[in-house]
Amino acid sequence: MAQYEHGSHHDVSGLLLEKGPICRHTLSFYQGFAVVGDAIEENDQKDTEVFPTFGLSYQYKFNKKWGLGLLWEMELAKYIIDDNSVPVFRDHVFLLALTGYWEPIHGLEFFGGPGIELEKHKNFAALLLGVEYNLYVANGWFMAPEIAVSIKEPFTTYMIGYKFNKIFGKRYH
Repeated sequence: MAQYEHGSHHDVSGLLLEKGPICRHTLSFYQGFAVVGDAIEENDQKDTEVFPTFGLSYQYKFNKKWGLGLLWEMELAKYIIDDNSVPVFRDHVFLLALTGYWEPIHGLEFFGGPGIELEKHKNFAALLLGVEYNLYVANGWFMAPEIAVSIKEPFTTYMIGYKFNKIFGKRYH
């Protein structure tokens, strides 16, 4: 596969992709779905719950490969989980996380870091891990499919969605 430079085009399976610019700052809007495999149903049986989520994030890039960010995400659901045999009600959970970003190749970003799930009944410490791929749209806008996991002591949440990213600030060349 041929290498391509900043602003050039590369044809992949009939799709025309442009390698977009790299800037210091990124603001993102996230929309997706979360999956909780250990939710408790009314009959006390564990079941899988799938529900919508949305969020915002900010990323600051130190250089072309490394960045640091803040993430805020909200689950649009109510469910019950089992915390050491004690049912805990979850109502529109907020996830806040401080994330590190690593971009080994242009567009592909791995992220992870500590966070906290805030909810009026009980808060949980979380470890957020994920991957996204930025597809350049135009004028500093990107769309990025994303897969992530939020690991907590009593349960794990899996997330799949997409981000709309807007880059701004100093450009790297």
